[in-house]
Amino acid sequence: MTITAEELERDKALCEKATRGPWYTRPGPDPEIVADKHGASEWLIASQIVTDDDTYGGGESEIDRNAAFIVAARQGWPKYIAEVERLNVAHATWRREAVEAYEAAAVSDDKLNDAMDQLKSKDAEIARLNALLEAGREVRDTLIGEIVPEHLKSAADAVRKQLRTTR
Repeated sequence: MTITAEELERDKALCEKATRGPWYTRPGPDPEIVADKHGASEWLIASQIVTDDDTYGGGESEIDRNAAFIVAARQGWPKYIAEVERLNVAHATWRREAVEAYEAAAVSDDKLNDAMDQLKSKDAEIARLNALLEAGREVRDTLIGEIVPEHLKSAADAVRKQLRTTR
């Protein structure tokens, strides 16, 4: 069952128009519902609550149960209305926060995808530069082998070996 905003406002207005609480029952064969007048006498709220199934056999009658219900409703109804209103506000807040979080995650996901694309591009550039560097080393080694006289080749080999270990 869904309570509409209009129903909630109507019920709240009923509570606000009713005599202030707390209410209680005054026992007897015809119980009365009264409200404390806060220091003076009592205010009569209702009497002669009649039902089709009234029993006066010494136990709790339907009249007594109905009177107890009315008293409890006066005290509880405003609390339940306030709680529904609080939960409606909380629900609206949680819903707004969930939408904001979803939108932020979507933006973060887009940024992550962009960063991954940039990283792939940088990886490709690094691979290209490493290939150029290796080609340059091969050219260097070839030139050293052609330029260095035969009697210095062992020294050139030592230099080449040292250069390779420092890569």
